[in-house]
Amino acid sequence: MDYSLITHKLPANISIADRTYTLDTRTAKALQAYAIMAEDDEAIPFEVRAGEIIELMLDAPSSFLLMRNKGDTAELFRRISDFLNGWPRDDRRNGSKGKDIFSFEFDHALIVAAFRQAYGISLSELKSMHWWEFMALLQGIPDCTVLSRVMGIRSMDIDPKDPPKVKKAKRNAKAAVAITRKGGREMTGEDIVSQAFAGL
Repeated sequence: MDYSLITHKLPANISIADRTYTLDTRTAKALQAYAIMAEDDEAIPFEVRAGEIIELMLDAPSSFLLMRNKGDTAELFRRISDFLNGWPRDDRRNGSKGKDIFSFEFDHALIVAAFRQAYGISLSELKSMHWWEFMALLQGIPDCTVLSRVMGIRSMDIDPKDPPKVKKAKRNAKAAVAITRKGGREMTGEDIVSQAFAGL
């Protein structure tokens, strides 16, 4: 049976051999992990960022457990990255390839507003909810929110057959809501794994 958010338990632990590591599954922690990987400082090696993410995502007893079992580090990081990428699903790689239409960092205020408008969820509730629940609710944000409309503008195609005035209006609209950051597109959990372990 495929994974279902409704019928399966939301993950909170990672087991390696006979050892169990407890994750901090809160949305606030997951977003901090993405922020670590999005830092625009090329002097920070990916291995260092990976270590920061592991420390961030584990509770204190699990961090001590890892200190005694350092051989678990690579597998633990891969599994944490899988967790950050969300529940198992076939459409993981589908979507707007090559289009930069969403950023956790750049769109933070719109996310907060959308969750309040669509679900009545406050910022404190949003930050403390399980990461996968947050991702599911974000995926279901209705079109009436500003976040959804902004993403629609960013993904909008400019048809060569459009009249010049329409093309100009579309370009202006896309420029007004464009994601402006130095580091390029935001990384996924899969990106984090591939880059952190590129040299292995």
